Amino acid sequence: MKVLSITIIIWMTVFMFLQGLYFNHTLMLANVIVIILLFLWLFHKGSLILPKDMTSKFLFLFLALQILAYFTALEKGMQVYGIFLGLLLVMAYVLIYQVHNNNFMKYFKCVFVISVIVGGLIGIMSYLGFEEHQISYVINHRMAGPIQYANTWAAVVFSAILVYLTIEMKTWQKVIGFSILGTTLLMTMSRSVILISCLIIVYLLIKKKLNNAFWMGLCFSVVISKVLIGFINLEMVFRRLTQMTPKVSEWQTRLLYYEDALRMIWDRPFGYGTFGYYYAQRAYQTGSMYHVRYVHSSLLQAFLDIGILGGMTLAAFMIYIIFIKKYDGMNKLVVMVLLLHSLSDITLQFPYIWLLIIIFSTTKEEIERKDFVLKKGFSNVAILLLLLPCIYFLIVEISYYRGNYETTLDLYQGHTEGARKYLLTEDNQDQQITLSENLIRRNPYIIEGYLVLKDIAIKKGNYPLAVEHTRTLVDINPLNIHRHEAYSSALLMASEFSIHSGDVPQGRMYLEAIRTIPEALTVLAKEKNTHYNIRHKPYLVMTKKLNENYNKAGVLLRGLD
Repeated sequence: MKVLSITIIIWMTVFMFLQGLYFNHTLMLANVIVIILLFLWLFHKGSLILPKDMTSKFLFLFLALQILAYFTALEKGMQVYGIFLGLLLVMAYVLIYQVHNNNFMKYFKCVFVISVIVGGLIGIMSYLGFEEHQISYVINHRMAGPIQYANTWAAVVFSAILVYLTIEMKTWQKVIGFSILGTTLLMTMSRSVILISCLIIVYLLIKKKLNNAFWMGLCFSVVISKVLIGFINLEMVFRRLTQMTPKVSEWQTRLLYYEDALRMIWDRPFGYGTFGYYYAQRAYQTGSMYHVRYVHSSLLQAFLDIGILGGMTLAAFMIYIIFIKKYDGMNKLVVMVLLLHSLSDITLQFPYIWLLIIIFSTTKEEIERKDFVLKKGFSNVAILLLLLPCIYFLIVEISYYRGNYETTLDLYQGHTEGARKYLLTEDNQDQQITLSENLIRRNPYIIEGYLVLKDIAIKKGNYPLAVEHTRTLVDINPLNIHRHEAYSSALLMASEFSIHSGDVPQGRMYLEAIRTIPEALTVLAKEKNTHYNIRHKPYLVMTKKLNENYNKAGVLLRGLD
């Protein structure tokens, strides 16, 4: 039992340094590791205790919803990874359930805090010129840490600060630890986490939970951060912490994400599946030309991925875990920080954060219940059967991660991301056509497929087909003015070809379509532009290229008359 506990704690630390399991190859590695550990436990102990508490019921329901989402997903090929996420959470909870006790939590908390301190130190050294980790630990001048995303790293760091308050050690040791953690938190420049931190510090101050070591560490961290900022000339970047009004462009842009996402949920209430939002969002976006993998709200993301039932289930779980379930007060604050931050960011898109929530919300009373026992025999076979697809998809993801896109597709035809990347490297025209047609057949929002088919149609002189593809590109990416330019150019080529071929009525139709573009852009601008203070506003006016095509169409029409 002690060996397994230590192994789990070690792997939890490794998982944090694997970018919080954000990418699919790390997700699959975590699945393989957890299932192997479960098998070893079952082999050694002869049985597994399966929990029947509310947390386990939610996790099993979450897995079931991911499986059901496969049948309604926009992108079935990538939804497989949503299922593997659900599987990881169930398997991890069952594994942790076997060993969770006071000693496990004591050692886990120590290792967790130390690992976050180490991550913070590496980040601080990156600022000072140790460039080995600079690219990954400091992103856009903000400390992103081993998570490599500043806001989520900030939530992890503040969670470590809360845990550190409960660990007994000498005052000078605590001061050093708080100084490093405080500096790390400030250098993330995460306004949302720092705001949450201030509110919780006020609460802890009222409850008299803060000691002198904390305040000394906080003071030192402010001084160290100020020195770092001055040393590397980050004053302009650091000023973002003073910009916390609702008018800030980043917040306004997220409001656009949320508004557009609500319309997407309305159109597809059973969900888009994993990566579905990423592919479909440009057809719905308003006001800003954003293209993000996730909607920056883990709750809304659940509605988008696994539908209304999935979103409501996650909301109910959040309410239960924060307000209803009874467990250690400081552990509850850690869980609360992670879940509250997830409401306005991609926090729960890091499986590592889910694992932290599971560990900190599990109670000793639950572990002492003998809920349901699985014996050796069939259970061994079942676990091994789960292991095989995890290993297979780990190989698939390693191939993708290493850039071997052809191998990725040979192993798994449903890997849309691999297919998109491979399409950009393939030179054989027939292969390009086949791959593009397969992509858009299963997912009508794959822009790369239409771009390739449009270019090939133009090369072959099939201008009507080029018009069809460029029109589709306008429909699925209307805020990109280059799509309108390509559509206009395709119409002009098609009109000239039709006229020269003797099909004047068809040519006239293409020319008249070009002449309607200015009005169409005006209508589109009224529909899509917003009053929000945002970056990357769409440029929905006639460009030089559009005006040239418009004037040429006018000349050709007058010639026909």
